[in-house]
Amino acid sequence: MTEFWFVGQRETGSRESHALSELWGILYRSFEGAKIAKEPVSPVEASPESEEEMKKKVFAASRALAVIAATAVLSTAQDWDRAVSLFNQKQYRPAIREFHAVLKANPDAWLSWYYIGASHFSLQSYDDSIDAFQNYIKSAQNDDKAQTAGNYFIGMSQYQLKQYDKAITALSRYVSLSEKTQQKVDTTARAALGRCYIFSNRFTEAIPVLTVAAAEMKGNATNYYYIGFAQNKLGRTDLAITALNQSLAVDPKDADSLTLLADIYFSQIRQNPAMAKQVISIGERLLQVRDDERAWGLLGQAYLIDKQYAKAAPLLDKFARAHAESGGAWYNLGVALSRSSQWKPAADALEKTTQLAPKNLAALLELGYVYESDKQYDKALAAYQRAYDASGQRDETAKAGIDRVKQAKPQSP
Repeated sequence: MTEFWFVGQRETGSRESHALSELWGILYRSFEGAKIAKEPVSPVEASPESEEEMKKKVFAASRALAVIAATAVLSTAQDWDRAVSLFNQKQYRPAIREFHAVLKANPDAWLSWYYIGASHFSLQSYDDSIDAFQNYIKSAQNDDKAQTAGNYFIGMSQYQLKQYDKAITALSRYVSLSEKTQQKVDTTARAALGRCYIFSNRFTEAIPVLTVAAAEMKGNATNYYYIGFAQNKLGRTDLAITALNQSLAVDPKDADSLTLLADIYFSQIRQNPAMAKQVISIGERLLQVRDDERAWGLLGQAYLIDKQYAKAAPLLDKFARAHAESGGAWYNLGVALSRSSQWKPAADALEKTTQLAPKNLAALLELGYVYESDKQYDKALAAYQRAYDASGQRDETAKAGIDRVKQAKPQSP
């Protein structure tokens, strides 16, 4: 159930005596603890390189090593050549069968496991890829380059399977071995490692890894987004804002960065209402790229706090209809409509609020004000009386409303 937040009331006895809500509390609390916006990004998609370029780079060194070493030990070099040819033609399933046949004929042909694992990886058969590369590194315990390649593919496969804790182990080994053997660390693998830390809630460890990845992948906004996400989770708001602005400098339309930045500014409105202007600036950009309920809620409430009621109302209407069981959503819509003197739709929204929260004082006071302004005095009197009763007959604003309506109401002859 939505939690309501309310602050002060207008001067007692005024015709407009009704409670003002602490508008920013409702929406922001509804998104608190939200899941990470971005889904795990494919390491290939995260790279500025094409998939084909990445595969060529990763496979090239091991393929050359495999041909040299394997021809020395295979009894049937022709079978090996046929298997490699199938692999190079991207006929991965037949290649897998051929390399298994090679292994059956010669169990010492352990380099076959590399091609089997790489083929399964290309087919997105990640469990099978992991099994093959585990055999590969087991057979090459003293070969640092083989260990490097094996841990790369195991880690990337575990990443794709969302086995983030396991992927951290393998990808960390890959990075360490690459540095030990003075090989360039693949940028996508480093970025994937950073994401694994994020998805495992290990935010402190994620930041240095993602910082290096961001420096290596200058055209990639996502790394900066995750840095901002981690900094925000650690309570480092200024650093989070810096990272998110870096993300938006790379990609001004990155919806997740815009959303998180708006959320951060929104959380500061309670201490500094002027921050509504910042939320509006970001929210208007967000709405252009993500016309959804989160954008409606953020921007609608920012307009409401900034007293731009006419702009707030249509967005809050969409948000309320998307959250039909939220009293807070209907209340905010009712306030926006009330402040812009749209009495009938305001009354409808506030009636829905009081159906969901029958004893909510602020909603009842606002409803009384709307009916009073629309000269529906019987309904106004009923709403103020409900508010007065809900307060234990202690609320002065409700009592003043009752007295005022009784005086304004035409007397029967």
